[in-house]
Amino acid sequence: MSSNKGVSRVSKKELNDVADGKAQSVRCTSYGTADGMESRECNGGNAPSGFHLRDGRICFATTRGLTVINPADIRVNPVPPPVVIDEFLVEGERQPSMESVRVQAG
Repeated sequence: MSSNKGVSRVSKKELNDVADGKAQSVRCTSYGTADGMESRECNGGNAPSGFHLRDGRICFATTRGLTVINPADIRVNPVPPPVVIDEFLVEGERQPSMESVRVQAG
């Protein structure tokens, strides 16, 4: 799918499940300038802003030209990146130890 916020990949089954009342929401992966698009804004106006090529690639008209995506080339990394905490501040003050910190509500 495309929008003025970029291109999104969504499961057709999840869309149908929401339409049928079987689910409340869908998971989607969004793509934009960080993924190589010159512009994330895809507006077709009165015409479709996306179409399939015979070889399986998908084209999207953007405000800065054509973006071509090959779904066969999309790699999804299911492993979340490691989290490293360099510093822990409470109300602007650095905490001396990050092993065990208690913070009052508010």
